[in-house]
Amino acid sequence: MRLVEGSKIGDRYRLQRRIGVGGMAEVWQAEQLALGRSVAVKFLSSRGPRAEKVSRRFLREARVAAAVHHRHVVEIVDYGMTDDDVPYMVMELL
Repeated sequence: MRLVEGSKIGDRYRLQRRIGVGGMAEVWQAEQLALGRSVAVKFLSSRGPRAEKVSRRFLREARVAAAVHHRHVVEIVDYGMTDDDVPYMVMELL
């Protein structure tokens, strides 16, 4: 999947603008379509021979972060895979 403005992630999210990019992930502001609210979506960008290991680590990061409830920690609200198997996590937009 090519991440571009206006792209939909399933029928759940519409990408609005890229917030940042790093060595292993991209973060986008998106609209959660069902609720009409803005969220941040972090997409794993790792490919190649280590992709499966990195993908498992990304899922573990999402699970650990989702278990933490504190006003100084961003809330994880969803996790999934795009149609072409790119892992993503959805966070509150701060």
